[in-house]
Amino acid sequence: MLSNNQTYEMLDRKDPPVTVRSIEDENEGSQDLYSNTLAYQPHDWPTEPGRLQEDHQYEFMMNAYDAFLCFIPLFLIAKTTLCIVAWSWDRENTGYYFDQISLLTTFLIEFNEQVVTAFTIVFVTIMTTMTRRLALYHAQEGAYITDIEQLQASISLPSTIKMVFSLRKFTKFSAALVAVWSFYYLGSQASKREYAYAPSAPYHDLAAIYPTDDLGSQFDLVNDVNSTLSDALPFLNNAMTDAYESSWRNAKLGKSDGLDSTGQTLIPDLDTSTWMEPTAFDWVKVRPSEFYYVSRAGRPLPVNSTSRPYKTDEGKTVVDTYWSDTRIVGDYTFKANHMKLACSSIDVFPIERFPIGTVPNMMLALNVSALADDSSTLIAQPTILEFWARWNSTYGFGNPESGYSAPLFNNQSAGSVKVSCNVTRPRVEMRISCQDTGCLVKQARYLHVNLTDLYNTPISKPAFASSFLSNLIWSFGVPDERYYGMNSEQYWYGQTYLIEYANVTETDLEEYNQTMEEYREDTLSSVSHALTEAVNTYWNVALNASTPFETLSGSYPGWESITVHGAIYDQRYEIYWPWIAVDYFSCLLLLVAAAYSFWLRKKTLAPDIFGYVSSLTRDNPHVPVPPGGSTMSGIERARHLQDYKLKIVDVKGGEVGKVGVAVAHQSTTFDRLSKQRKYM
Repeated sequence: MLSNNQTYEMLDRKDPPVTVRSIEDENEGSQDLYSNTLAYQPHDWPTEPGRLQEDHQYEFMMNAYDAFLCFIPLFLIAKTTLCIVAWSWDRENTGYYFDQISLLTTFLIEFNEQVVTAFTIVFVTIMTTMTRRLALYHAQEGAYITDIEQLQASISLPSTIKMVFSLRKFTKFSAALVAVWSFYYLGSQASKREYAYAPSAPYHDLAAIYPTDDLGSQFDLVNDVNSTLSDALPFLNNAMTDAYESSWRNAKLGKSDGLDSTGQTLIPDLDTSTWMEPTAFDWVKVRPSEFYYVSRAGRPLPVNSTSRPYKTDEGKTVVDTYWSDTRIVGDYTFKANHMKLACSSIDVFPIERFPIGTVPNMMLALNVSALADDSSTLIAQPTILEFWARWNSTYGFGNPESGYSAPLFNNQSAGSVKVSCNVTRPRVEMRISCQDTGCLVKQARYLHVNLTDLYNTPISKPAFASSFLSNLIWSFGVPDERYYGMNSEQYWYGQTYLIEYANVTETDLEEYNQTMEEYREDTLSSVSHALTEAVNTYWNVALNASTPFETLSGSYPGWESITVHGAIYDQRYEIYWPWIAVDYFSCLLLLVAAAYSFWLRKKTLAPDIFGYVSSLTRDNPHVPVPPGGSTMSGIERARHLQDYKLKIVDVKGGEVGKVGVAVAHQSTTFDRLSKQRKYM
């Protein structure tokens, strides 16, 4: 405890001692005054009486500071107004003309990105200045402690809400503080969102159509009597090659699947999910990394489009309406069919068993069985497709240029392998989301279909199947038998899987006997997916080539109508009026707060002593200071007492202690706080 006439010998101080008077601890019951001798004089401690706010230099600096705070909201209001001006200039520069936007728009878009952070700093600075000055003004005029404490602690929205609950102060005043601080977040977001890039006009309902299998294709012709198929084949082959090469290129670049080379949506193969039962009919999330797709080419989704208004020779303003396979943004749900091949048996044969009638001199063959002349007479069983691959052992298994050659089929000269697959046509419902990067399936599910529809596939008709499958074999050109283990042509049809399987079964049957069944199932699964992908890809590119949707008018049989909630992709910079209103209100709020802060400072004479540690030394019997200094603010007092060390200690002896702030010095005898001691 401090005692009368106690001397503080501050280390390393040579200042002459001065005597001050302090009040004894009121809990001791003594009203006697005592003297404490300090070892030094605090820096520039005021010793003469003076008036409040006599520092004209400080007053000038504060006027400049307040004027700057008032200028910032005015600047932000002007910036928001410029956004409206820039939008009026560039509102026609959309889509094809997007590159003609003005420099003002470019500058404002970049500037608004920086304002997001700057606005939060400005808002906190202005609002905390106002709340602290308002707390001081209320204290000068007289106010409840909880109101002053709440204003003093109101430095952000979280701290304001925390203080409301801590003080149990649920009043209109508290609600007003929370409402004001909410614009800390709203204003910063408004500065970024009020004038921003938009991939399209506002969303609305768009009419769209989707091609179904009922449209047919060039392969429906029994004989190519009018050269339609012959003329289309080069296009189909190029489209087929482009679909696969684009898919591989995207995979190497790390791009996600789900889109073909033209940006069309691909249908996911729900049976390839590692976590969903194949028979499930519930909605499942489609993640590109967890699914394969049934093809590498999608189908177009033409939407009802309108042209820009233009004037005819007669001076009339005309807007054309047409179907356009253009990019869209938005969401839609639709149903589609696809062919599904499920391979269940695989056999190895001598070369003589390879069917030579399908496409002579080819390394691959595709045949179908159990066909009906009329789809209406189909029995309730799937079409069986036989996929054959053959090889010659001239070069063996591998790349001859690499020097590696492994004999096949126990060194026999040639061999063949066949896999049999059921062909069905399941129906899938999909929820699709379109962004400026393309349309991706977000959710999908199988739909219940009857057996007749399930087994009625496009290749169930003999004439169509013969034309379609033979041209499918040719679509990638003639495979080179020397590189069947490496060429992409064979991989597309799953030939690599079949040849490797044949090699294992014929050369290492005993060694692989334990794992042969598992290896067989993996091979069948890989071939099933490869064939499903190839058949659907070729069917889609053929269907796309025979669907001139640009000429559609009135009714359009074979097309399924779809409603898309979205808009045609037409990039632009758009004004968002609700955010403009929020930004204007936030800036006006800041302007009012800055001006009010200026007025509060002029009306407040009391020094700012709230919220400063140095204020704990005022009238504190345990921190002896020279007389005077009551006019100093907390910052000024801290600067003058910078050599004082304070400590929170037990300032009262006896059984019950008292927590207080005292000067920290080696000669003091205050006890440290303890968990075992009780305090008042």
